Formats: sequence, structure tokens, C-alpha cells
Amino acid sequence: MGRILGAAQSSDGAAMIQVGERIIGPGHPIFIAVEVGSTCHGNLDTAKKMADAVKESGADAIKWQMIGPDDLMADKSIEYTYEWAGGTNIENMYQMFKRLTFNVVEWAQLTAYCEYIGLPWY
Repeated sequence: MGRILGAAQSSDGAAMIQVGERIIGPGHPIFIAVEVGSTCHGNLDTAKKMADAVKESGADAIKWQMIGPDDLMADKSIEYTYEWAGGTNIENMYQMFKRLTFNVVEWAQLTAYCEYIGLPWY
């Protein structure tokens, strides 16, 4: 379960893919994936609660942002300014993304949890 398991073409040439046990493509029911990205703010417990909510909603899968700052940013010196409830914040964008990224052990725990609750992920 979890990752994209395969790709094929239908008899009319349309692309089809398989996620978990589900086929996505013509002639198959609509597939609903919830894109949560990094909205769990790098907190594993919050991510698990999000997975629970996605499962309870009846969605078919959850999509995490698995690309880290080393993959996204060539210039690690860029600063980011944003407004939030506490006012204006300025911080290094690379460090901000780094703080929001799970390490390998955390990813293993989160994906194992998704498997445990029967929620395909990618």
C-alpha cells in the first residue's frame, strides 16, 4: 500500500496508475487524495492526527511533501518575511524549511502509521 505501484494504459490509450489497491483512470471511480504538504509544521503527532482526519473523511489517500530544502533551494541565504498573529517575522527560508522537514526515522514512522490505519500515501 502507499506508494504508486504501477502504471498502464487503458484499451483506448489513456494513462492509468495504481495507488494502493486503487486503479486511477477511465472507467474507475474518482480518486480523492488530500494534499497536506508540510502543514503539520514538522510535528509527527500532528501529522498522524492529519492522517486520521483524512482517513475519517473517506478520502482515498494522503499526499505529503517529501521534498526537503536541500532539494528546493540552491541559495541558502534567502530570508523570508511574513505576517502572522504575533506580527511580522523574518527568517532564513532554508532554516524554516529544514525545521518543517521530517528526518528518515520520522518518515518511516509516519508511513508505517498510514499503513497501519489503511491509508495509502505518497
